[in-house]
Amino acid sequence: MPNFRVFSLAVALALLTSATPASISAENRGRDPSFKPIAPHVAIHNNGAAASSMVTVNLGRPTGLLCNFRKSPAIGVTATPTFSWIVPPCASGTDHEQTRFWIRVANATNGTVWETDQASPNSTNILYTGPQLRGATEYLWTVQTWTASATAMERGAPCQSEPSEPARFVTALTDGWDSGASWIWSSAGGTYAYLRKTIALSADDAVASAFAFATAKTDDWILCGFKLYLEGALVGVGPGRGEAVVWGGNGSYQDKPYTAFDVTSSMQGKSSVVAAVQGLGSSGKGGPKAGVLLQFVIRFKSGKVVSVTTDHTWEAFDADRYYHPHPGSNWYLHKLEFTDARDEPVGWRTGAAASGFAPAKVGASASNATGLWPKMAEPVAVREVGAPSVLTRVASFNTSLFCPGAAVFYADFGREFQGGVRLSVAGGADGQRVVIVSGESRQRAYPKNKTNTDTLPFVGDTWGYNMTWTLRDGDQTIEQDAYMEFRYFNLVFCDGPPPTEFNVTAWQVEQAWDPADTAFTSSNATLNAVWELARYTIEAGILDTYTDSNTRERKPYEADGLVAATSRLWTQREYMWARHSHSYVIEHPTWPVEWVQISVLLAQLDYWATGTASLAKAYLPLLSNNTRWRDADGSGLLNCSAQTPNGCAARPGAGHHIVDWFPAPSGTMFHNSEHTSVNNAFCLRGLRDLSALAAVLGKTEVSAGLTAKADALAAAMQAQMWGGTPGFCDGVCSEVGNHSGVTTAAFTLFTDLVPTEAIPAVWKEAAAWGAEGFGDYGVFIYLSALNKFAGDDGTAMVTALTKCDPMSWCGEMKASNATMTRESWLGGTYSHPWGTGAITGVAGGVMGIAQTAPEFSTFTVKPRLGPVSSASILVPTLRGYINVTAGPSHTAVAIPCSTRASVCVLGSETSAVKGVLRTVVLDGVVVTPRVDNLHLCVDNLGCGSAGAPRTVRLV
Repeated sequence: MPNFRVFSLAVALALLTSATPASISAENRGRDPSFKPIAPHVAIHNNGAAASSMVTVNLGRPTGLLCNFRKSPAIGVTATPTFSWIVPPCASGTDHEQTRFWIRVANATNGTVWETDQASPNSTNILYTGPQLRGATEYLWTVQTWTASATAMERGAPCQSEPSEPARFVTALTDGWDSGASWIWSSAGGTYAYLRKTIALSADDAVASAFAFATAKTDDWILCGFKLYLEGALVGVGPGRGEAVVWGGNGSYQDKPYTAFDVTSSMQGKSSVVAAVQGLGSSGKGGPKAGVLLQFVIRFKSGKVVSVTTDHTWEAFDADRYYHPHPGSNWYLHKLEFTDARDEPVGWRTGAAASGFAPAKVGASASNATGLWPKMAEPVAVREVGAPSVLTRVASFNTSLFCPGAAVFYADFGREFQGGVRLSVAGGADGQRVVIVSGESRQRAYPKNKTNTDTLPFVGDTWGYNMTWTLRDGDQTIEQDAYMEFRYFNLVFCDGPPPTEFNVTAWQVEQAWDPADTAFTSSNATLNAVWELARYTIEAGILDTYTDSNTRERKPYEADGLVAATSRLWTQREYMWARHSHSYVIEHPTWPVEWVQISVLLAQLDYWATGTASLAKAYLPLLSNNTRWRDADGSGLLNCSAQTPNGCAARPGAGHHIVDWFPAPSGTMFHNSEHTSVNNAFCLRGLRDLSALAAVLGKTEVSAGLTAKADALAAAMQAQMWGGTPGFCDGVCSEVGNHSGVTTAAFTLFTDLVPTEAIPAVWKEAAAWGAEGFGDYGVFIYLSALNKFAGDDGTAMVTALTKCDPMSWCGEMKASNATMTRESWLGGTYSHPWGTGAITGVAGGVMGIAQTAPEFSTFTVKPRLGPVSSASILVPTLRGYINVTAGPSHTAVAIPCSTRASVCVLGSETSAVKGVLRTVVLDGVVVTPRVDNLHLCVDNLGCGSAGAPRTVRLV
């Protein structure tokens, strides 16, 4: 039995109150230096007496505070936010779980707004139930916890934490937009507009806080509908795609999301600031759209609050005069920038006088607008990339591609990214043209020789990113406005020699990424490289919404979302990006039938990540329809022709079916028919998931109805598709000649349709085949299927992840010098997040982490390293971070408190190594394990003493 340190209540309180403002970081303290740490709360029994003097002080404090699932500072949250945190371990004793918590919400002057003291194990999704919060207002919140050991032999005095460091959140415009706020643009209309206003601040009343709320009308696939600057410095960009409200199950779609920014530091200590907005309207596809809506809410130390909005006092410049937008040949048909520096209103962002500005054209009032909603996820992040790693002049092999006598330069930024280039020239020549050609690859020296991968210093796949800029006399900087996805570019100076002095830099935009949330390393260099390829893609290859690729199509697809969201959840403790994206794609379904069916799995994924079924509640009837159960014919099975009159293989158009893509499965892998196993498997899995979600929502009749449909379909599949050698046929067995290919094995394992007793045989079939023949999407399904059962020591998974043939991640890196995962092993873009299935293979397969309840409240860890001698991983969850280190004979897991885990090590008597006496030791103590096929497991483990890992070892 551990020795608890016992303190009197007085000593405990003395220790807790010893925290001083200096011990709390300025970032978390808030902007008001008078904010003081919140005093420790003392639990009160029902009889009014203070809690027992037998209390163990936890030397830690709750961390990882989330407001509306967003990290501090969470800016632009709803009026009734939720709170979540990571329960700290006790300084002494294992298996601690929260028994009580105390939350305090305060305003920026440290005045209590709301506090709650609850005897509860819940540390997630705690709903604010206090007085109405003011809109556009900063609040601070803190939490304190009490825990007790759940292990009988260690039960004793409760363990009391210190209060957490305060976290910040700022409410959205929950009181509505200011009555004077209106959409504005230049009177010329057009694609681009520059908008600005000088905001006067009080000379004798300091700014206490300032927040900006901004949105724009533009095409869905354009991220930078606005770029907001203050005093010439970029604040942020947006708005990106719309979303449904979702909170509380509200499925009303809002097509004008707005983004919130903290601009306090940009306004403090100034008598005035210049606000400037670079606006980008639509390309005209689907009808012209253009407009910017902006509101600043500024609070002064005196308590005065001032709102500054877009209205008739702003001035505007027709920036088409500068960018000269031309229709592009890129996939999504947005106009490209043929910028002429001679037409730039120099210094316009900092208030310099510039010709061409006139009063802005004022449109509709925000008070009459529909679809305005604070975006639920964090804003995208914009940062400087700096200079390319390579910038060199090259001989042009064909100057006619550019211009006669061109001076051609080649640049390589080292890694692919989303953003734009910036050209700075000293002593430019008036009228000199500069051609910008950017892309993801270099031209192949021998394109007809598939084995020779030599390349030339010229851009290969441009996807239409070709622009011509024109210089003016003197010094200047031209910056690309709209983002593209690229790594390489050629800079071509026409009309004379290149400038004697110039430099190239770039800016990058990506969804906010916290590098501290994830890590992986192993003894296998190829495995490490494959992980990093996928990890970097899910960091730098996405924006506000998951898409197929932002190089070309920029369209969200359900299948892409399933892979990208899963990869993101393995690597980031952030949940609203996925929920936002799910909402958008459910509102805007795509054409493959199986993709639409996947939307149900997206709702289930959201529930398991967040512990809330809000997304399912918002779309329950639609998701039921998306299972496509109505496509069943008289056989009781879904028939492809119900959606595609010409049969399953018909294309193109809505209703087309996809099993796997680029490549589609070979005839050996899968036999097509009118009743495919994949189509029916997705329906059955969807019905079961949706039934469970309906039960969570308390909709028992709906749940029962969905269960009845699932049972009927399961019976029809069992009667007509079950071949038993070893599993399901690819369709009705009589229609496909009893063929049971690896594609069906993978999809039915993935969808949990294989009967328990048949799983080993079906898994063995899939493992023996390998990942050969699967596309980037299909390999995610395949690796997920291998994760379902520990049928070997991990060799099959490691082989699939590290093989280096042309259809592999290693092959992509070797042949194409790829830094992001590709659209397909066979070609396509070099920036497809749906190619990141390796993350699931590593985390769920090699490291053996499997979630068994929402929020990872329970999970298992069954590493299968195969030929890898050691590996470690950090995985974020809502309840805390899971840190696993494993070797051939040991598994050490740092388990978050208030969760329970089964920790396993390879080495049972059914494994390949037999006849050796094995003793299982847990944290140095001999225990009796549970045999789980090839693993020996110790169950029901909680967090370690003082957060130490729980180690299971074979000796």
